[in-house]
Amino acid sequence: MNLDSWLITEFKDIDFGDQRLEDRFILTSSLLARNSNETINRAIEDWDDKKGAYRLFQNNKVTAEKIFSCHKKRTFERIKNETLIQMNHDSTFFSFNTKRSIEGLGTIGGKVGDESTWGFVGHYCQALAGGQPQGIVNYRPWSRGKDLTWDVESERWEEGIEEVEKNRLPGQKFIHVCDREADQFELLKFLEERSFDYVVRSSHDRIVQGGNHYLSWHLKKMSPKYGFKIYHSKSRQYVEASVKYGEVEIENPKLRFEKNNLVSVIPKLKLKVIEVSELGQPENRDPMRWVLFTSLPLDSEESVKKVIEIYKQRWHIETYFKALKEGCCRVEHCGLKSYDRLIKYVAVFSILAWRLYWARHLQSTNPEAPAEIAFTPIEIELIRYKNPKFDSHPLTISLALKLVSKMGGFNMRKGDGDPGIISLWRGYIKLQDKVDGYILALDMIKKKKKFLT
Repeated sequence: MNLDSWLITEFKDIDFGDQRLEDRFILTSSLLARNSNETINRAIEDWDDKKGAYRLFQNNKVTAEKIFSCHKKRTFERIKNETLIQMNHDSTFFSFNTKRSIEGLGTIGGKVGDESTWGFVGHYCQALAGGQPQGIVNYRPWSRGKDLTWDVESERWEEGIEEVEKNRLPGQKFIHVCDREADQFELLKFLEERSFDYVVRSSHDRIVQGGNHYLSWHLKKMSPKYGFKIYHSKSRQYVEASVKYGEVEIENPKLRFEKNNLVSVIPKLKLKVIEVSELGQPENRDPMRWVLFTSLPLDSEESVKKVIEIYKQRWHIETYFKALKEGCCRVEHCGLKSYDRLIKYVAVFSILAWRLYWARHLQSTNPEAPAEIAFTPIEIELIRYKNPKFDSHPLTISLALKLVSKMGGFNMRKGDGDPGIISLWRGYIKLQDKVDGYILALDMIKKKKKFLT
């Protein structure tokens, strides 16, 4: 399915109450996707289309919620037959430090009131099934320069989880996976009370055992249950690690004192915990250590490894953010004049970035599948024409993605491994240019127009 066909399918339910506006939205999305690392002004050549794009994001009928709802609906359709779905939750910061004139932005990161960083925040949830990204099921932007609906920003985690859980079908199991920012007593209590399955990485050295000891002390006293090798992404190598697991009872630190008086009843939670610790002291870095809270069973070595593996898959959402912000879509280069317009623009690219991310990971989950599952016949024909020495090879999805990435700078040598998402995106944009040229040439021949060869 080519880019335009995919856009029509993905946004088939788009409803702005105006057909011309909906057609303009599809056209604008297609033009931006073909030049995703450029601003609107550079990505779109025709003046009427350029003016139409600016008016599109300015139009009050067009909202980020309406744009995103289509992709959300498609994603839940894709996972409707899946029984186990991992939901990766995380926030990312969109920085516009050099564009302080944009209305409605506020401080991001650091302390509230620190104006050294400027922009807005987006909270996302990414669905995984069968090891493959299926789509984004929650997109919630907010700015500290505008009124918030929460008493505290940390409530976004609960809101995001509740929003996703509304779509869970009978027989489905969602596992909500969060990093250290979500290590909050209120969130853990929220998950436990609603019997939602989760894996949350610990950030705080909490008080346990009636206030007499801290979590680190308790874990230190536990004996390792087994050892294994685990891949350390920063050093790009497998390291030896030990694993401990058991149960702990943690207290709510915010309610330990109230108006300088000891609270008589301190809320507590009994949680399952896993500690993964790298053995030895590596050079030039701190040893890897994860402490994970979970609702999942810890009754065997196999079940513990399963929880660790689930947490390891959280990296998918961080890599997705890289595609959205840095190497591929570069949404932080956008110069729209208000926060309300920016979040619509980011909603479009949040969906475009996912499509590339999905294609990239077909290579790891189903490398021998035919290339037709991700590429059209015209795209396949052009890939083969560009690489005649592979003409006799079956064009698998793995080979097709490597050949497309080669157009984007991937060297494709024996020791190079799989291509990265950035080289794939650059190659895919070039491929779309070739497809457009191919279709244009056929049209010119059909109309019997002469052109230079």
